[in-house]
Amino acid sequence: MPNTVVFVMKNKPYKKYSPSWTLITGATQGIGEALVKNLSSSHSNLVIHYRNNLSKAESLKEYCLSKNCQAEILFGDFSTKKSTQKFINSYLDKFESTKCLINCVGDFLLLPLLETSLDQFNEIFQSNFFSSLALMQSLTPSLIKTKGKILNFGCSGMSSPAAQRHSPAYSFAKQALQNATTTFSRDTTSSSASDEVDSTTSSETTSSVEVSVDDSTTSGAAISSSPGLSA
Repeated sequence: MPNTVVFVMKNKPYKKYSPSWTLITGATQGIGEALVKNLSSSHSNLVIHYRNNLSKAESLKEYCLSKNCQAEILFGDFSTKKSTQKFINSYLDKFESTKCLINCVGDFLLLPLLETSLDQFNEIFQSNFFSSLALMQSLTPSLIKTKGKILNFGCSGMSSPAAQRHSPAYSFAKQALQNATTTFSRDTTSSSASDEVDSTTSSETTSSVEVSVDDSTTSGAAISSSPGLSA
């Protein structure tokens, strides 16, 4: 692996949560898991996204509650446009206000360019780029109201002009995400000063990130549309 960050409710009444929330995708492993634990100490309201590991998501929720941090879990499959939109609809139905979006989700493919099929490129781009872009676009209205923040994760060395020979599909997708984040920052700051997502020119740079998960440390590259993360 590279140096990356890589609901069914039965018999319960419908409830729409009114506080402002921080959504963390890919929250049950790696940097996503570490961010949940770190942000729980700030008493943020966290939405923990999971796909396969329901037990870990529930465990993280309990951890947050033990820290007096409000937390909810939400299933989402980002492998297709349709399933990504289904997650977005579910999220917007339940959580009215978003103050921070943290995209950690993304599949990895270790395969040379000439051996990577177009279908595999599509799968990697859907997971690492299109799903994050869809979330950014869909949550923009709420983020503008809350003067919110977005944090996207890339991979180490993605800004290098060197050829990406070992995992080109993954690297290309992360480079696209970096460019989209920069563009998003400029687009939102071009509006009036009173209506914008919190962003500065620092969003156009890539910084290294290290966070601890239990006794290990995971490092990666953060591409932020805000000057810092204080969800």
